[in-house]
Parts: sequence; C-alpha cells; structure tokens
Amino acid sequence: MANANRPFGLRPHSTLNGGPYSGNVRKYFLRADYAVALYVGDPVILGGTEGSLNADDVPMPTIEKGATTEAFIGVVVGFEPLPDALSTKYHKASTAQYALVDTDPQTVYLVQGDSDTYAAADVGLNMTFTVSTGVTTTGISNGVADQSTAATTNTLDMQILGTAPFVDNDLTGGYPLLLVKLNNHQYVDGTTGL
Repeated sequence: MANANRPFGLRPHSTLNGGPYSGNVRKYFLRADYAVALYVGDPVILGGTEGSLNADDVPMPTIEKGATTEAFIGVVVGFEPLPDALSTKYHKASTAQYALVDTDPQTVYLVQGDSDTYAAADVGLNMTFTVSTGVTTTGISNGVADQSTAATTNTLDMQILGTAPFVDNDLTGGYPLLLVKLNNHQYVDGTTGL
C-alpha cells in the first residue's frame, strides 16, 4: 500500500550510536519583532542575539526558521505555552515566546520524502530539506526531504542514513519515510556525502 502524503518536518527518532532518542533539548527565544511562524519539526538557525519573555528571565539565544542549505542549530520539538493562548500549538509570527529545540548533532530524525521513489543507492548521500508553512491546527511542520537533490555536496541539509524500519513504509512509490541526520549543522562542519 502506498505511503500517504502526511508531512511532519523532522521528528527525533534515535541517535547515531543506535540508542533511543535522549531528548537533548535547549530553550531558545523567539522575538516579538520576528514576523515568521514556526512549527514543531521545523529546522532553525541561531538568530544572532538574545532576549527574554519577562524582564526577570535569564536571556536566551534567539532562533529563526532555517532556510534550505543554511547550517541549522537544530529542530523545534515544542514551545512553552503562552498564558493568553494556551490552545495555540505553533509559534505565531510576531509573538515573543520560548521554543524548545533539539540541538544534538548526533540525533537521527525521521522525515517524509517528497513524491519521488526511494533509491537504496541514495544511502550516504546528502539532500535538502524543503521548508514549508506548517499546519496551525496541529502545530506540525509541512517540511519534507527533497529526494531529487540527493548528491555528495557537503553543504546540503541532511545525510540519508536509510529508511524508517516500519513494516508499512512502502519504498516503491512516493513519500517514503527516511532516517536522516543534520549534515549542515552550526555545531559541526558538513561532511561530503558517500
């Protein structure tokens, strides 16, 4: 049965040493003057400054939504809720808020591929992440892996580690579920694909 087209961005799955995902999460600040929405599963970059929600809070580094081929600091895994918007599941543009970000370069992520068919020979290659606007009702990213960009280029966003080990992960059609790591990470130099 073909895979459904249900993108979710990047979702922590495990670690490079084969262990379970350990939840290496740090808190970052989203400025009120940053006019871009963020969703769980979006890759992010450092914002180049720091700030805090309340005057007595410890200042935190700021983040911004990452763009294709940028070196990411990590992936959004959640947001601290705002008292006046408890039902909001994503970060609204131009809203001061704290985000929780997985910054571990050793994290293995699950990502949905685009409509291309998976090729086993792509394992070890790098590819880009297609950044997209997420779903406001779920708070989940709509980003996917752009399989057509698979190449040895060391500046591409992610490295393909294989396919997700699910019995219903159909590799004969589009939208395969892939395991990847961030290749172009702000804490680690990118590596050339195999």
